[in-house]
Amino acid sequence: MSSSQNVIHNIDTVKPAFPAGWRNSRNWRTVLLYMAFAIIGGIMWFLLATSGFSLTNQVLAQKSDAPTKIEPAKREPIEGSELIRLILSPRAAERLGIQTVPIGEEEVALERAALALADPASPTDPGSLMPATSAEGSSGTMQKVVPYSALLYDTHGNTWVYTSPKPLTFVRHQVEVDYIEGDVAVLSDGPATGISVVSIGAVELYGTEFGN
Repeated sequence: MSSSQNVIHNIDTVKPAFPAGWRNSRNWRTVLLYMAFAIIGGIMWFLLATSGFSLTNQVLAQKSDAPTKIEPAKREPIEGSELIRLILSPRAAERLGIQTVPIGEEEVALERAALALADPASPTDPGSLMPATSAEGSSGTMQKVVPYSALLYDTHGNTWVYTSPKPLTFVRHQVEVDYIEGDVAVLSDGPATGISVVSIGAVELYGTEFGN
């Protein structure tokens, strides 16, 4: 037998890759099922990828709208002093709720001291003096006044206020309190009249100064 006849004979004897009637067999149904799963899986992956991209954009947008972190205050040394100068950004000052008022000046008299002379049972402690006008109608001395909320007390018993020589700049200044009446503190020594002091937010500035 020739070689060409052997090749033809071998081809005729090779079994087909798929058995007869394979399209109607269980294998064909399995192939179709796998294809269906693949198509459904592809659609679901596309939907999830699209929704994930949209969600990522929403998160990034929310982050961009979220408040930015407040940078620490800038601290500048004051030449010839152990104190420092705090400089805040406008946003930091807003977050700390900083409010300032100018140091005022009021006419005061030693009314309680006069009462104490007439009534020995009355307290003679100078810390109990009240701003007033004397009984004879003569005016008393002029003293500086600040809101009581402006006062700070350190661990050594010293009393301080924060002055604001210019916007967003704050410097701690030691004061001497003569007496307190209600929400007003009368000073015997302190910054000049008219200088702005922090009336709200002094405690927060103190914490910022010392890094608390």
